[in-house]
Amino acid sequence: MAISVSIDLSKSPELVSCFHLLVLKGVILTTAAGITVRRLLCDQIGIEPDYLENGIQTILLDGKAVDNLDETVVHDGAVLALSAAMPGLAGAVLRTKGILRGLRREISMDNPALNHEAGPANVTVKLFNRVLQDLGARLLCRGVTVTGKDLLNRLTGCRQELRDGGAVLLLEGQPADFEIIKSCLCTEQSVRLQIVTSG
Repeated sequence: MAISVSIDLSKSPELVSCFHLLVLKGVILTTAAGITVRRLLCDQIGIEPDYLENGIQTILLDGKAVDNLDETVVHDGAVLALSAAMPGLAGAVLRTKGILRGLRREISMDNPALNHEAGPANVTVKLFNRVLQDLGARLLCRGVTVTGKDLLNRLTGCRQELRDGGAVLLLEGQPADFEIIKSCLCTEQSVRLQIVTSG
């Protein structure tokens, strides 16, 4: 069972960037298996349709490029990566609905609606470049699951900034200092993390 850690950054909301490396590495969202990529991004994460259409240029599901967001479905254990425009020919080829997508037939989703399993699904979401800057805070404020090791690395690396910024750490809903949280987290333990950026 995951332990719950909340970090209240309402006094210094800009410090949410201290936790962007978690999202770059990948955080887990729990959703329903079989929902479409569009529903996951818009309904679960809250991405506006205009941003999805114009801000996110590359979408990879399990390493394969996604062109049809309304037919491609997620499954338990899926890895979903989102990126803004990437440079060069590789970026142009991987671009969702790009004119060069025919060059990547080997790494494109070719039978997206095959999986219709029921039940919960843990989906690892990774954000890159501009998308990380734009959506990282939103994802962390929604609540994600990370490993104890990764969270401790971030808390240790940003400890002074968090202290100076008036961050409040909560363990299972109760105020806790860094040492208490450190003593309660196991390396591979699942941690339900939520960042609060407004009072």
